[in-house]
Amino acid sequence: MSIMHTLTEDTPAAIREVTSRWSGPVGAYPHSGEFIMPNWQFIDMITPEDFATQAQGWIEMGVQLIGGCCGSGPEHIRLLKERLPERSS
Repeated sequence: MSIMHTLTEDTPAAIREVTSRWSGPVGAYPHSGEFIMPNWQFIDMITPEDFATQAQGWIEMGVQLIGGCCGSGPEHIRLLKERLPERSS
């Protein structure tokens, strides 16, 4: 089960909800920004450093697969690769 297209700040609550009902693998693929018709608005984006820090918390909550959706870029993913363990439980 993967939590996708969710604001990074809403991701922990979604993880808690999923893991309370699902015992299989869990992933998180949040976005940063807001869709305002007709386009995404990328204002007040999460920094790559804050994204990596939040992702560490998601791992501690049991998430095994982490990525980034709209509003995350190569720097966000590079820091995930550098700072997170190669594998989680």
